[in-house]
Amino acid sequence: YHHALYRCDVRLVLQRSLYVGLTLLYQCIGLIRHYSQRVGSVRWKDPVRARQLINKGMEEINGQPTIDRLHPIACAILDLLPDEEKGDIPTGGIVRGVG
Repeated sequence: YHHALYRCDVRLVLQRSLYVGLTLLYQCIGLIRHYSQRVGSVRWKDPVRARQLINKGMEEINGQPTIDRLHPIACAILDLLPDEEKGDIPTGGIVRGVG
């Protein structure tokens, strides 16, 4: 009985981890796409670096995107935003410490 309960708990943890991972992946994709469309209208701290990161992110999205590759790109893009824009970030809550 205890062994079956443990397997159920492990399965629930894995399902939650998968959900969080997929959610984070889609948040990163959404953020990169959002700023890809707005790259020219944002007053970036470093516009050249922002464009490089967005291009790299779009390449990853068009390939086989993973959290391990997209999350650092999304965080670096956020770091380049001007302070006045950071309150309007369409991340859905990207977790900065993941990855």
